[in-house]
Amino acid sequence: VYELRTFSERLPDFREMDPIGSVYTPTLDVPNQIFTNASGIPGVTPRTDLFGVDYHGAFWIRNGGDYVFRLMADDGARLEVDERELINEDGIHAAMGREASVHLDAGRHSIQVPYYQGSLPNVTLELWVKGPGEAEWKIFNMGDFARPAAKAAE
Repeated sequence: VYELRTFSERLPDFREMDPIGSVYTPTLDVPNQIFTNASGIPGVTPRTDLFGVDYHGAFWIRNGGDYVFRLMADDGARLEVDERELINEDGIHAAMGREASVHLDAGRHSIQVPYYQGSLPNVTLELWVKGPGEAEWKIFNMGDFARPAAKAAE
């Protein structure tokens, strides 16, 4: 988590900043909501605007195929899978969503979602996914894409 020094209309380069804390979550599931009377990110910052979060981690695909992602954000966010930008929603804007499809082979993959909250009153950050042959969207949950258990030696 990062506190931004000044208002910006673009995602900052978090690699050039010092974080003020960390949050751990298996999902990005913050539906569109008014954030003015909120208390910020509990235990990290009281700010309700001018903050950023750089989510990143590893996930595993058991069944390779075409996956569709939908990123909903208010304000700027990006989705990168395996260091490849799939969705770019940078800028100051109301809640909006974009979709992208990517073929993922079985195995380990990386994910990164840099996000920043510029102006109030609303905040939104949701990441959805549809796997191969799936008709319904579901919130991307790292638990659903956990590292497979090691097979016992026979």
